[in-house]
Amino acid sequence: MRRICFIVLLAVSFAAPVFAGQDKADKTFGSANKHLYGQVESAPGDDAVVSPTGDNPAVTETDAPSPGQVAGATDDEHYIQQDDFFFSTEPLGQSSWIYVKLAKMVTPPTSATKNEAEFYQITDGNKIWTKHYWTTRRTDKGDLKLGTVVVAFDKQGEKEIYVAPDSKEEGRGGSWFMAKITDLSDLYKGYVTVSGNYKVSLGNLRVKK
Repeated sequence: MRRICFIVLLAVSFAAPVFAGQDKADKTFGSANKHLYGQVESAPGDDAVVSPTGDNPAVTETDAPSPGQVAGATDDEHYIQQDDFFFSTEPLGQSSWIYVKLAKMVTPPTSATKNEAEFYQITDGNKIWTKHYWTTRRTDKGDLKLGTVVVAFDKQGEKEIYVAPDSKEEGRGGSWFMAKITDLSDLYKGYVTVSGNYKVSLGNLRVKK
């Protein structure tokens, strides 16, 4: 009888650390599955939670940024992003000014496309091919010269001076135009005159990079 009790106690003592070690291993793999595959850890004693549709919440290729997008893109003071382009179907040329549209490049130019690039328009979602496109930045003091080509937001403020957008919705959904600086005599008033005889605030000027 004593021998039987001793054997039972020995078996229990041996099994305890095994089960404890197994429990620790299960928790470790459970955490790994959650991190790597998006699987939900079940509560102790419960069955694993399974999506009713069988879908796995893990990241897939469709979560990757599409062409023309920059992960974590940020806006500048005009709500323009680093990978934004302004484009037109025609060059400025001898025109006083032209409208330009905000877009993302989806197909870079190559010799096979006659050096045209394909763009996705921000305002309407249409795609277009053109070779007239520009990346821009905010102007600084050194850019303020006669003949400098600038891009400005198409909104008039007080005294018919074109001013910068007030919001992201306005800046990315409104109209922009391209012109040349023709008069710097009103710099002290905070604006320049561009071709077409339009007054543009110094805070509403962008230049080509």
